[in-house]
Amino acid sequence: MVGDGKALYYAAIAEKGSDHPIARAIIEKAKEVYEEIPSADSYDTIPGMGIVAQWNGLTIGVGNDRLVKGFEARASPEIEKEVRKYVSDGYTAVYVIMNNEVLGAVILGDSIRPEAPMVINELRRMGITPIMVTGDNAETATWLPGSWVLTMSMLG
Repeated sequence: MVGDGKALYYAAIAEKGSDHPIARAIIEKAKEVYEEIPSADSYDTIPGMGIVAQWNGLTIGVGNDRLVKGFEARASPEIEKEVRKYVSDGYTAVYVIMNNEVLGAVILGDSIRPEAPMVINELRRMGITPIMVTGDNAETATWLPGSWVLTMSMLG
């Protein structure tokens, strides 16, 4: 978590009705910290950007940097610096915006499944070139350890 500690709480409120994997991760973490997470009054999913919810008269946006730009919001230099550090290390940053102000970002990371190296090596042994297709950002996609050199196709 980067920025205001309550950003996780607001993100969970906005994401509570969603079954997106990122939403589930945010809600799971928030449940470790907060006893109860209320439901948003309403929400709209914006494909490729995130979600915008209304709760108790507040507008909460949770999503990527495109959503931040859509809100015409700005993150503080401190938040941006920390987010850039995490993203360069292969993490995904999900910004939390309230009433056009970036409160912070939830930092998420993928883990490599334990059987993945074996599967990739077996595919190579069979003469098949593994290819990674991703809609994620380049920094996250290239985070894989050096021994996992794959051909990549960036989408989005």
